[in-house]
Amino acid sequence: MPSEDALKQASRDVLRYHSRRVYGRPTMSKLKNLIVLALFTAAMVGVPLLKVIPVPSYALSFVYFVYLMVIMLLIGLTMGDSSPTRIEAARAALKYNRAIYLLTHCSAPEAVGPLIDVLRLPDITAYVPLALCKTLPHLQTEHSSLLNRKQRDSLMRLLTEPDPDSLDLQRSTVLALANIGDAQALPILEQLASGAWGAGESLELREDARSAFVAIQERIHPGYAGRDLLRASDAPAVSPDGLLRPTTSGAETPPEELLRARDAR
Repeated sequence: MPSEDALKQASRDVLRYHSRRVYGRPTMSKLKNLIVLALFTAAMVGVPLLKVIPVPSYALSFVYFVYLMVIMLLIGLTMGDSSPTRIEAARAALKYNRAIYLLTHCSAPEAVGPLIDVLRLPDITAYVPLALCKTLPHLQTEHSSLLNRKQRDSLMRLLTEPDPDSLDLQRSTVLALANIGDAQALPILEQLASGAWGAGESLELREDARSAFVAIQERIHPGYAGRDLLRASDAPAVSPDGLLRPTTSGAETPPEELLRARDAR
């Protein structure tokens, strides 16, 4: 079973790979252009300055030559292709694939946080949400400390900003919140139980949201569920003397006063 540090390192490897591959290139191109422009401007300004320095002509020529060589070298370095070689690209892709494999094939609760960190990356593999669906429902109360505030906010966004066909991930998130959720999750679960954010199409999701809402309230305010849930009413104890009985009179009715059937003739 991989350690928590190994899982966090795998998450950093995935983030670093996507950062360099997706977001790094446009920024580096602009930066290179600015550096080339600055060096070219320095070269144009430096030539007149060298001519007014009171030094012998041969020394001036040598300094001027060295200055130009340094400028050209720097320009060449900045204009060189910064794209990785095939071997470097292959190594980076292999490291990325190993990190993804480690995260998606680990069922330990410690993998939930790193999986949440890489879930919304562009072009992320479908195995990441599947791994979350498998791992989230198994979180218990003692695993609350495994998620930081940023990861908890991302977990909330799985409910309020669901991706298409993410019903299973929503249900898994709600089941996890029943054990690790805090007061921040209560208004979201309440709206989810009312059918918000696509929950109106799933009775199971709404019921899970209600159960999670009650579980969090009970954890924050013990006795909450006992006050709000309907209970069978307890009838007060009645003594045998209080039971209904037929009434009896102490005086007996004379036989001649009793009702009799009349003879028909």
